[in-house]
Amino acid sequence: MRRIAAVVSLSALIAGLLGAVAVSAVAPSVSVSPTSVVLGHSVLVTGRHWPRRVRVELLIGPPQSEASHVAWVTTTSSGTLRKRLAIARRAATGRFVLLACRRSCRVKVQASFRIVAGFAGAAAVSARTGSPAVRSLAWTGSSDRQKPTPRGPPMSSESISRT
Repeated sequence: MRRIAAVVSLSALIAGLLGAVAVSAVAPSVSVSPTSVVLGHSVLVTGRHWPRRVRVELLIGPPQSEASHVAWVTTTSSGTLRKRLAIARRAATGRFVLLACRRSCRVKVQASFRIVAGFAGAAAVSARTGSPAVRSLAWTGSSDRQKPTPRGPPMSSESISRT
């Protein structure tokens, strides 16, 4: 009888350990949307498979260089994160990497994106890329002096600041 109890206990222990390994085998992830954003617009950072209710630091910098702190975000009870980040109108353009870090960046994941300047041909580009950030800054006509005509949903003060 004791032998059966020992086998059952050992089986339960092994199943519990295998279950814990399977749960922890899913690595945290982060993504940036859109992957190409116009100066003055914003990106949405989302993440999955993070520990529940922990603080995650977001940093941005050029590829293969030091990144600068941008914001802190707390994960939800299901281990997801979501943060809208404004891109300053005077920010540098080019390729950038967003890092999501925990524990002084001992746990980190990254996502790449590009910052582009708005231009008169933005409507043609948005038709090819489908990027809402580019689509929202389409000009009518070819003159650089004309005011932009908004396309898509109107921008609110919440969409141009950190939330």
